[in-house]
Amino acid sequence: MTKQFLYTTLISCFLFTQACSGTKKYAKQAQAYQEAGLYKDAAASYLESLRRDPTNLDARVGLRLNGARVFGDYLDDFFKAKAIGDTRKAVYTYIEAKRYAETLGMYNIQVDEPSYIKSDFESLKEEYLTGLYNDGKMLLGKGDFNAAKSKLSEITSIDEEYKDAKELEKIAIIEPLYLQAEQAFQQDKFVKAYNLLNQVGVYDNSYKESIHIKEQCLELGTYTVALLSFSNATTDQAISHKIQANLLSSLANNNNPFIKIIDRENMEALLAQQKLNLSGAIDEKTAATAGDLLGAKAVLTGKVIEYSANPGKMQVYDRSGFEAYGVKQFNKVTQKDEVVTKYKKTSYTEYYQKNEVKLAYQVQLTSLQTGEILFSKFFDQTTGDAMHFAVYEGDSRNLYPEANGAVSFNKNERNQLNQLLNAKREISGTNELTNSLLNSSTSVFSRDIITNLQKYISE
Repeated sequence: MTKQFLYTTLISCFLFTQACSGTKKYAKQAQAYQEAGLYKDAAASYLESLRRDPTNLDARVGLRLNGARVFGDYLDDFFKAKAIGDTRKAVYTYIEAKRYAETLGMYNIQVDEPSYIKSDFESLKEEYLTGLYNDGKMLLGKGDFNAAKSKLSEITSIDEEYKDAKELEKIAIIEPLYLQAEQAFQQDKFVKAYNLLNQVGVYDNSYKESIHIKEQCLELGTYTVALLSFSNATTDQAISHKIQANLLSSLANNNNPFIKIIDRENMEALLAQQKLNLSGAIDEKTAATAGDLLGAKAVLTGKVIEYSANPGKMQVYDRSGFEAYGVKQFNKVTQKDEVVTKYKKTSYTEYYQKNEVKLAYQVQLTSLQTGEILFSKFFDQTTGDAMHFAVYEGDSRNLYPEANGAVSFNKNERNQLNQLLNAKREISGTNELTNSLLNSSTSVFSRDIITNLQKYISE
């Protein structure tokens, strides 16, 4: 028997004991209520007893007796409410009675209901829902959407299929959102209008002119940024393209539909569609022209200041050590053979290599409308990876370090040797290290750029 099985069994036994104890407690309590004539409390305690143990026969018998009386009280209250013309109370009392009957039915306890009662309920329900429905439609017509929703929601909570109450309830929810979106659009608050229509879309994506207005919001409110080629002060011309590609990819994954990024390739494609040419490099001097042609409101430029990738040379060292071995010798005192540990001179090989990459570059976001620098950030970081391990051809478990030509039994020195023997034997290359720097830096830059751009997008 496993420890886990034993633990599970003990827990199950504990819970079973607790359940049995609880059901007996509630059954005993219910019997006391019953004897005192408190049948409502008795029914509640019998019900709790059965919830804990549905096989409790005494609790079922007690619930059948007392539950029938509680159900009868519900029906009496229904008739009283009907008699005094309190339609709402009559309807909700009957609904509560049916829910209570369903609860009893879960434990195979059936209660009797005169056939005419349901007919009376349906008549009263129709009367009550008709009043709510008419009030809801009137309030919708007046534009009092919250009050209308309250009326219509009550209808659907009682009868979800009643006339077109469900559809009207939906209109009471989304029409005020739609009206707010229309108003925001007319005020050139395109983001606000777009977000309000997204809320409308949760219920009905094609409600009225929602799709068209959302398209107009994006067309009129999008903040377009032209990503220009980075200048490069290093001898590695590929690094600037890598930074730009990573930054573009990271920016393109932003979840703001009002921010659009176009790079050199896309700019040239768009200009070609307009049958316009932009020869030479796109830089700060030509950016305004390109931006105007493409509707860009800002340009993102950058400069690579420093990049170096230094793959380290593998350094190899021959190290001396001692290997322990056992020798059988006769002990004259004990008159028995014993194994004595001895040490023989040996050698092992130690390897060391370190790769390092340094990257420094700057990114700047400039408004084409005002010439203002909206964002500027500098990245300068060095990263590296190293491997330092040892290899021994013999049994490394018996290997000891050497100190001053003798075996070293120093615990720290042997732990260090064991760590080398078990150390990793792989190292990240300079390409991998470069990609790591690119991914981390462009991810941060992208987040900060998007955060800054959101300040300049219309509400």
